[in-house]
Amino acid sequence: MDDLLSLAKGVPLAAYPVFAIMAVCAAVAALSLTRWWRIGLVLLGSALIALWIAATPVFANWLNLRLESELPAVSVETLPQSDVVILLGGATPDLDDPGNRIMHALRVYRAGKAPIIIISGGNQLFPDETIADHLVVLGLPRSAVIVDMKSRNTRENAVNTAAIFKAHGWRGGILVTSSTHMPRALAAFQKAGLSVAPAPTGIQTPPPRFASGLDLRMDKEALLRTTAALKEMIGLWTYRFLGWA
Repeated sequence: MDDLLSLAKGVPLAAYPVFAIMAVCAAVAALSLTRWWRIGLVLLGSALIALWIAATPVFANWLNLRLESELPAVSVETLPQSDVVILLGGATPDLDDPGNRIMHALRVYRAGKAPIIIISGGNQLFPDETIADHLVVLGLPRSAVIVDMKSRNTRENAVNTAAIFKAHGWRGGILVTSSTHMPRALAAFQKAGLSVAPAPTGIQTPPPRFASGLDLRMDKEALLRTTAALKEMIGLWTYRFLGWA
């Protein structure tokens, strides 16, 4: 299982733009010592062009919009009545952000769509117990929170949540995560045999357009957004290959 977990994490990492350019540079250095050095120069030039494209706001917007459009946002009122809200970890600590996962899960709960929130998985910046504490501070009864501290990735989010469903005899849930993560998360939860309605949040990508030459400049934030989108796309392909989605 740990080997598969390493593969699921390692494959997307190898395709990140920065890591890809590092691999190309290593290959170019090796080719420079052979009669194939001209091929190395072509590879290096192609890699630099690819890095420039990946770091442009217009490309980052296009890539993220592709993910977000797969499962568009829905109003809380239209969500089905369910047994539980499933809040996946990784929420941003800025509770004033309307796209924050914590706040969205709380909106679903307050709308009466489910009586319990499961917090599954987290990150080092904002661990699960802290998420639970924030929900309690915001008015959620502690008895209405279940915390899964064992999940290390989206696959384990789904498998561990399925076990909780079975233990409580639940039949359906509402899945809350970021819009770009939702395609992979929903596929993993469905593969685990769970019936969940997607409630994506954090949708903010404008349609890609050329408003000015600035849309074609290299931008650090755009490169980070491109990298995150590639992680989700390649992660979903990897999950399907492993039979996790």
